[in-house]
Amino acid sequence: EEAGHVFKKAEDLGASRRGFFDDPFGNRVEIVEELPSGASFAVIYRWRLEPSLVEDFCHAWQEMTHLIRAYRGGLGSRLHRATDGSYLAYAQWPSRASWLESGKRGSLNQDVSERMQAAVIERFPDIELEACIDLLVPVQLQADAG
Repeated sequence: EEAGHVFKKAEDLGASRRGFFDDPFGNRVEIVEELPSGASFAVIYRWRLEPSLVEDFCHAWQEMTHLIRAYRGGLGSRLHRATDGSYLAYAQWPSRASWLESGKRGSLNQDVSERMQAAVIERFPDIELEACIDLLVPVQLQADAG
């Protein structure tokens, strides 16, 4: 038992610990803690967008993310609207090297890239992240551009 949760199945995976518990809503939840070094890389992107083009940007972001997952090995992303009105995306990759290699190869779809760029008023520097501990529960959020 840990933090009030009883692990029904737990195993030691080197530097990782995985466990499962049933939440109060009847969902079976997997917990992963302390990823092995170099197991995950992520990038945060941030923009200010033209309000009239936000919906088109969001659709283009979805299209590009699907292409990157299918053809470049990306692990997916989440796009967020921040309280200051900017948009922030968190994209996950197997490694920094795979992210850099994808960037060197250029756009997978020029039309989709241009739709995204057309909406950008201001782009902030990328922030590179190396995962230390991963406690996110994988969920598929419903897209909402508004």
